[in-house]
Amino acid sequence: MPWRLKPLPVWMWAISALLFCQIGVLALETPSENAANTLVHASGTEARILWFDANANFERLATPDGVRRIVEKCKLANINIIVVDVKDISGDVLYDSRIAPRVTSMRDAEHGPDFDLLRTATQEARKQGIAVYASINVFSEGKKSTGGPALDHPGWESTVYAPETWVRAGDSEYPTANINSRPLPGRLAVWEDGAKAGVRQEGEVYIAFSPDETSETVQGTQAPAGRMLLSASGAAGEWLKSIASAIPIALFAKPRFIPARQAAEQHNAIFVNPANPDARAYELSIIREIAENYKVDGIILDRMRYPGLNADFSDFSKDLFETWAKVRVEHWPEDVITFGPIPSAEPVWGPLFKKWVEWRAHTIKTFLEEARSVIKGVTPEMEAAIYVGSWYWDYYPLGVNWASDKYQPQTEWASPDYKKTGYAPLADWITTGCYYPIPTRAEATATGKSPGGTVEAAAQGTVKVIDNATFNYAGLYVLDYKGQPEKFREAIDVCRAQTQGVMIFDLVYLENYGWWDILNKAFPEPAAIPHKDVSLRQKLRELYDKTP
Repeated sequence: MPWRLKPLPVWMWAISALLFCQIGVLALETPSENAANTLVHASGTEARILWFDANANFERLATPDGVRRIVEKCKLANINIIVVDVKDISGDVLYDSRIAPRVTSMRDAEHGPDFDLLRTATQEARKQGIAVYASINVFSEGKKSTGGPALDHPGWESTVYAPETWVRAGDSEYPTANINSRPLPGRLAVWEDGAKAGVRQEGEVYIAFSPDETSETVQGTQAPAGRMLLSASGAAGEWLKSIASAIPIALFAKPRFIPARQAAEQHNAIFVNPANPDARAYELSIIREIAENYKVDGIILDRMRYPGLNADFSDFSKDLFETWAKVRVEHWPEDVITFGPIPSAEPVWGPLFKKWVEWRAHTIKTFLEEARSVIKGVTPEMEAAIYVGSWYWDYYPLGVNWASDKYQPQTEWASPDYKKTGYAPLADWITTGCYYPIPTRAEATATGKSPGGTVEAAAQGTVKVIDNATFNYAGLYVLDYKGQPEKFREAIDVCRAQTQGVMIFDLVYLENYGWWDILNKAFPEPAAIPHKDVSLRQKLRELYDKTP
């Protein structure tokens, strides 16, 4: 399931401040006419993709009649591709699997013993002449709330670098339990803005401070704004009382490595380590199972990535990196990166940071090579496709380089060989989430907003970095346009103009908003799918071969 929000650690965004500026500049550059776009647009082909999220649509897709009804609506709207989520972040699947746990009930709906969503969707789509793809969330294997395969195989789970924040006053040190939230009794919290701590409760001690400057005990019930704050009760409160108010207070971080399930910033998903050979083999076995048992047009790989910049920091990954890079990491993890004590603290890149970024992207690329080999080994015509977020210059923390292997990003974080990790040529097609509520640059400029934060700019950025390496289709998040059907229609047209088609996420919103008529008007006539055209594929390959 494509994410609306970029699931990255909070402290990673400090690194990305510069990058946001950079992507804004790049997005403001109208790219030159792209040869792949010109080729596909001239052919009259166009991808029209509708995504079926597994969880959101479980009830409406719980019976053969429900699936048939939706597929028939897709046919009437001239949708030519449907994507069926069959493995969500929990690691559970919605098809008849001998490998992965299968979910058969959710909320008030249940799949009957003979009902197989993927098989039913494939059969109904075939009747209507619609291509169907199975989507899997590759490296997410569990939810913190319910568990999953990641917890059944502890060695698979990603190790997250989550710094432990400590407070130093003179020669005395004390660990914090919370940042920017009230701690349990007897524990210590640090607030970046003291005013957000609210009214001091009975028994609590408040000390307002600025790093390395004098501090003061808050006598009233409210901490002052604009200064940091320590708040505690019980034993931690007694420690606060013991440090003299005049002593400068400093925050510092101690490296700490924890399982992904314990990392607060990873949302509900539990990721496995993409470099772990057993975890990779498991994911490949699921891909093979689908390819062998279902007549799908292809398999879409979603969340084929790391959970964030602070993963995976296991000893296993460190050893693999040293072997691959032919280096010795003398100071771990400082030679790679050091995270600060609070979310707004800017991480410090070590001397091996760029090589580490390259290695992670290499790790993901090699998995795609293996996955593609599995898929093509079963059925040569079956496709390996990709979903990623469109924010390319801000995507590297996830260990992904979805660009052409001929595209070298001119950024601070990219090593000289980073372009070698570009995996676009390995994908039969890529859809990128251009998830912005403003369709065009012109509208953004007229309303005083950044043109870079638009569907148009994101779609153009997609074309820029993929270039001629494969077919690419811009994606929309329908929720961005709730109550604004005209803007939704405009965004569809932007995606079609700037890339080679459009992906619409998700079915649930079309149903809830009653917006099928918008698709009927946007797509009044059927269209062939670009990547299904053998002649187009050959011509695109020729363009790629000529790309410098």
